[in-house]
Amino acid sequence: MLYLVLAIVLNALIFALFKVFGLRHVNTFHAIVANYFVCVITGTLFTGLDEVLNQPVDAPWLYIALGLGAVFITIFYLMALTAQKFSMAAASIASKMAFVVPVLFSIYILQIDSRFVWFNYLGVVLALLATYMSSARDPARPVAGGKWLWLLPFFVFLGNGLIDTTINYTNLHYIDAASVRAFPVYIFLSAAVIGGIVLLVKGERMVGKSMVAGIFLGIVNYFTVFAFLKALAELDNNGAFVFPIFNTGIVVLSTLTGLAVFHEKLSLMNKFGIGLAVIAIALVMW
Repeated sequence: MLYLVLAIVLNALIFALFKVFGLRHVNTFHAIVANYFVCVITGTLFTGLDEVLNQPVDAPWLYIALGLGAVFITIFYLMALTAQKFSMAAASIASKMAFVVPVLFSIYILQIDSRFVWFNYLGVVLALLATYMSSARDPARPVAGGKWLWLLPFFVFLGNGLIDTTINYTNLHYIDAASVRAFPVYIFLSAAVIGGIVLLVKGERMVGKSMVAGIFLGIVNYFTVFAFLKALAELDNNGAFVFPIFNTGIVVLSTLTGLAVFHEKLSLMNKFGIGLAVIAIALVMW
């Protein structure tokens, strides 16, 4: 259970760092680009340079990893904006509720499991409702940035669902023991290169504050993935046990951190949304 608790704490720490970036006026996109370079370095050190480089160039998973890099950096940035513009609770719920997308994909497309019953489907509906309710704003406290900004949590929801679904499909059809550790390194590398190109095209230079922020974020980001994989292995890959605790723990801890550390204000609807998120996770994974 130690690795599972560590994964929950580190995941909540990512949302807290996003919040700090906004308060400290750190250029969030610059920090995210730096973060992915740090992830590549950290992952390579843990995996081994030879194992990272000695992969077949025609492997299907390699091209999927390169494509996922673009989605990763986009959704990571939207998650940061959601935490800054709405709350840590809204960002964590929008990202964690997205697990219903790969669940439905597994049932209807991959046809791995067809044991969904009525209360599981009820959980899917509640997950969507929880995403809306947790990010709904009081009309007296409008969100700065435009009337369409409320769509941010839903883009985070859909984007994380796409990521999880693609990884699930790739893991089922293309990943083996020889490539499982190199796969995430190439995703991070693709995201880092894409982010670097964007900065070059825009003519922006990364300042020291953004680089330091990216180092902290990158180390936490990599070890979040590492701790979660270790937790799954430690608990016999029992996803039915791990995922409900993992997702619920992140939602609850991120919410409490936002309230206690950043003094975030939640409306009654937001609080109902958080409660629905916990219920939705339980119903879908039951």
